Amino acid sequence: MTQTLFQRALADRWSLLPPEVQALHSVQDVGSFSGKADITRGTSLIARFAAWFFGFPRAGRDVPVTITKTRTDKGEIWERNFNGSTFRSFCSQADKPYHYRERFWLFTYEQELPVQNSTMHLPVRRGWLLGLPIPRPLLPGSESREYADDGTFRFDVVLNAPLWGGLIVRYTGHLTPDQ
Repeated sequence: MTQTLFQRALADRWSLLPPEVQALHSVQDVGSFSGKADITRGTSLIARFAAWFFGFPRAGRDVPVTITKTRTDKGEIWERNFNGSTFRSFCSQADKPYHYRERFWLFTYEQELPVQNSTMHLPVRRGWLLGLPIPRPLLPGSESREYADDGTFRFDVVLNAPLWGGLIVRYTGHLTPDQ
């Protein structure tokens, strides 16, 4: 088996992750994970526009979710399906250690991967629009994290609009590997 994107990006931090988080980031070809999520959407104009533009899911409780990860020679395609509402991103290696990049349409964001108390955090550190740098004050805020609880992979994704635009979307829940 060859190292996956997150195994390479995390390097010595990989071993700090619980097996449930490692499993989600160990897909060698195509893998899917299913569970449930609670989704909250922001109400400001900028938050509603951003949620629509990126295709983030609508608000709801106990929403069925499936994440399908497809590994390519250049990275990973992540498809998130929230009860039929799907959005995709392409993840690739960053130049900096302990970072990776995620592309949504015309936007690319670089996220750091600190691991604290067996929890991986994913703060946005840099961004580009059509290859042009996005000034730091215009970057979205991310308070996202992945962890395990009671032997189950858990996620808490929080995305905030720049310039005090408030919450764009928050989805929390759990996933287990599909067999």
